[in-house]
Amino acid sequence: MAPPILASRLLAPALARMAGLVALALLLAACGSTKGGGEAASEYGAGGRYKVGSPYEVAGVWYYPQEDPLYDETGIASWYGPGFAGRKTANGEIFNPRLITAAHKTLPMPTNVRVTNLENGKSLVARVNDRGPFKPGRIIDMSEHAAELLGFKGQGMARVRVQFLGIADLPDGKPGQRVAGKGDHKGIETESRARAVPAGAVETGALAPPPGGVAAAPPPRPVPAGPVPVPAAAPIDAPDGTVSEVGVEGAGLVYVQAGAFLARENAARLLTRLKPIADFEISPRNIGGKLYYRVRAGPIASVEEADDILDRVLRDGQKGAQIVVE
Repeated sequence: MAPPILASRLLAPALARMAGLVALALLLAACGSTKGGGEAASEYGAGGRYKVGSPYEVAGVWYYPQEDPLYDETGIASWYGPGFAGRKTANGEIFNPRLITAAHKTLPMPTNVRVTNLENGKSLVARVNDRGPFKPGRIIDMSEHAAELLGFKGQGMARVRVQFLGIADLPDGKPGQRVAGKGDHKGIETESRARAVPAGAVETGALAPPPGGVAAAPPPRPVPAGPVPVPAAAPIDAPDGTVSEVGVEGAGLVYVQAGAFLARENAARLLTRLKPIADFEISPRNIGGKLYYRVRAGPIASVEEADDILDRVLRDGQKGAQIVVE
C-alpha cells in the first residue's frame, strides 16, 4: 500500500484529467443550447435533414411535394400535440408539441412559414418539419403551442393564411440545401418563379378514376379576397414564438370546391352530379391568364357544415375536393 502522501500525488493527475473532461462536457452542452436565428440547434434532435420528397398517396389521394417559394394559401388549420411527442417527423427531426412547428402536405422541410389567424389577427413564424394534415379540408397542422399562441387551441381549428418565408436551418445549424446538394435559398427563389399547372385543373379531372387510385392534386389555389398585411416589424424568419397582431378585413368566406376545369362542359357534368348533395354552382375565375370553371358550394356558415358537405362529396368519388377560404 502506497504512503498517504504518495497516494495523493498519484491521484492528482487523474483528478485533473477528470475535471478537464467535466469542463469540456459543460462547454459542449452550452454550445448545444446556443441559439442561432432564434432556434436552438438541439431542440429538433440531431437527425433532421432537408427533404422535398417524392409523390405519395394517402387514402387514395396523391400529393406532390415541391419547392414552392411563391406559396401563399388560405384555408383551415388544425393542431396536433402530446400524442406525437418524441416521435420522428417526416424529415427526421423530433416532434415537440411545445415548439413552434407545423405539418404540411407538400412544402419542403424544414421550411419557415408565416401563419396568420384570419379570425383574430394573430401571426407568427412556424417551422414546417412534418407531413400532414390528412383530414380532408385542412391545409396545415400546427403544434399544440403554436395553436395556443395563434389563439385557436380551444376551438381546434381556425381560418388561416400560410405564406412561404424561406428554407430553415437544419438542427446542426447548417443551411438547408436542395436534394441535389446545390443551390441555397436565394437560388431557389430566383430559379423557381414558374409554377406548374395544378393537376386538379386538367380537363380529364371529371373522368372516372382508375381502379385503386386517384390522381387528385388540388385545383388552382384561390387568391385571398383582400391582402392580409404582414407586420412591418416582423421578426427575422425564425420560429421564436413572437406573436404579431395584424389587421384583418375579415376571416374569409368558406366554400367547398369539388373541382376546377378549363372546359365548361366538364364543370357542368360535375355540377349535375353534385346537385343532390348541396347547392353547388359554376363560378368562373381567371387564374394565371386562364379561365377556370370552378364547381363550388358556398359561402357556408361554418367549418363544421363545410366538413359535412366535403365528406359527402369525397364519398361521391371527388377525391380532389377541398375546403377553400376566400
